[in-house]
Amino acid sequence: LFTSASATPAPGDWGGVLLADGTDETLTVMEHCRLEYGGAVYLASQRGNLVIKATNPTLRNLTLQYSSTDGLVTSNASVTLTDLTSTNNGWSGLSIDAAGGGTLQLSRLTLTNNSSYGLSGGATGTLTDSTVSQNGSAGLLLRGTWTLTSVTSTQNAADGLSGFGTWTLTTVTLDQNGGAGIKTIAASSFS
Repeated sequence: LFTSASATPAPGDWGGVLLADGTDETLTVMEHCRLEYGGAVYLASQRGNLVIKATNPTLRNLTLQYSSTDGLVTSNASVTLTDLTSTNNGWSGLSIDAAGGGTLQLSRLTLTNNSSYGLSGGATGTLTDSTVSQNGSAGLLLRGTWTLTSVTSTQNAADGLSGFGTWTLTTVTLDQNGGAGIKTIAASSFS
C-alpha cells in the first residue's frame, strides 16, 4: 500500500511513485499494489499516483485511486500492464504522453469514475478485455495505432471512443455514452 500519511487522507497529499530512466527493468516488478491519494504535481510530466518515464517495468494487479491528477502516466515507455483498476482520480485513469511514444500492451483494465478520460493519449498499443465506464469526459481518447479487442466503453459523459489514428476494433461495445459512439477528430482509419 502506497498512501497518504494523513489521518484524513485527501487527493494530492503526496507526489506518487516515479519509475524513470535508470530503473533496473529486470528487477522492477509492481504487483498486488494499491496506490492512493497521490498526484501532487512537482513537474508537468510528473503527476499521478504512478508515473513511468523511459523504462519498462512489470506491472500486474494494481489499484490506482484518489489521485488529484492522473492515476497512471506513461511517457516514452513500453509497458505491459495486466489487471489494473484506476478509479476516482482527478484527471484520467491512464494518461499516455503522446510525445513520448512507446508501445503499450494493456489487458484487463477497469477505468471508472475518473474526472476526465478513462484512457487518454497517443502511442501504439493494444487494449483487451477491459471496461471503461462513467468517466467525466470520453471513455477512450486515442491517438496513434491501436488494436482494441473485447473492450466496453459505456456511460461516459462524452464519446465512447474519440481521437484519430489507425484503429482495429474487435468486439468493442460503445453504449450509453453522452456523446458519439465513435468520433474521429482528424483523418483516421479503422476496421
